[in-house]
Amino acid sequence: MLSRLLHFRGDKRLEQAAQKIAELETLRPRMAEIEASLEARADAERVLLRRLTDCRVKLELTGHRLRDLTAQAADDERAIQRERDRADSAERRLAEMTSGRAKLHAKFEQEHALRAIAEKAVQRQELREAEMEERLRTSTEALELAVSTLSEKLAARRASYEQLVPSLTDLAERLHPLLERAAALPQPVAPSPPREDEHLRFYVTEKGYEVSVVQGPPPQANTVVDRAEHGSAMVMKLGRSPLPADDRCCAYLLPYTDTSEEQPRARLRLA
Repeated sequence: MLSRLLHFRGDKRLEQAAQKIAELETLRPRMAEIEASLEARADAERVLLRRLTDCRVKLELTGHRLRDLTAQAADDERAIQRERDRADSAERRLAEMTSGRAKLHAKFEQEHALRAIAEKAVQRQELREAEMEERLRTSTEALELAVSTLSEKLAARRASYEQLVPSLTDLAERLHPLLERAAALPQPVAPSPPREDEHLRFYVTEKGYEVSVVQGPPPQANTVVDRAEHGSAMVMKLGRSPLPADDRCCAYLLPYTDTSEEQPRARLRLA
């Protein structure tokens, strides 16, 4: 009984073992497939690992390039800032140059205006010099004419004086006794000085001579006087009036034109 029971139990275990072996046999292809799948997965994982490694390397390279690009960007930014600073400096210099150019242009315009004023002044001076030369020429001609006339009259008077010399000598001989008698008489009272309230002016003109009465004391000799109807005249000398019984002083004048101001003279202008 026991042996049968043991034999039965042994058979049952064998059957179970056989079933398990059969199951294992049926699972062997599956296990092969799983092993093949695992190997394929391992190969894929290795490929992915290599790709991951490559990606990490590329990532590191990209990081290095990014840092380089960041540094280059910073350098470029600094370069751009320097260029901006240079541009600002250039703009300031340009503004200064523009301002300086405007100042130079204003100065040039001022110099041009001053040059135009100077040219006008030179033209006016040339016109004045031409007028003065013309007046000098006219005055010189008038003076030469007056001198010629005076020379002729002086020569005529000298001739008449020479003709009067014998008669004057005879008259002096006759007057000598009278002068001796007069010297014995008391001395007469000195004549009164010339009047100072008015005086005469003896002008030499192109038409001849002219005598006029002027209020006030006479001008000094070698001075220049002005009068609208005669122009400038030089006081040649002061003497007695040519009119008989006249105690006024007389100023003898000749036409005068002042072409230079090297020797200033006193001028008396009559109202």
